[in-house]
Amino acid sequence: MEVADSCDIQESVSTFTIQRQRGVCILSVSSTVNNISLRQPSAPNLVVTLHGRFEILSLSGSFLPPPGPPATSGLTICLVGGQGQVVRENVVGPLFASGPVVIMAASFLMQPMKGYL
Repeated sequence: MEVADSCDIQESVSTFTIQRQRGVCILSVSSTVNNISLRQPSAPNLVVTLHGRFEILSLSGSFLPPPGPPATSGLTICLVGGQGQVVRENVVGPLFASGPVVIMAASFLMQPMKGYL
């Protein structure tokens, strides 16, 4: 999957899952991003916005189409800034590409499970 410059990576993957009714598990990403909002798992009410350009070291996550629970979709990112600082947190809000983004992902068909409550 390829996401164009200045597009929201998270929204692009989410739209793919909804349009094709397929789940997506991100395996690998190569790109840079601008101005990102992050949330620490240990402090769920604390959102930090980092301004500037950051290179993605790793991006992982999964997205399920509706009627899957929204809590099962989301991204965790590890990135490095211009000064060499490394940050790994959960993505909150848009994740804007700074140049073209190439995403390697596995997609799977969502089948209803019979016999389970």
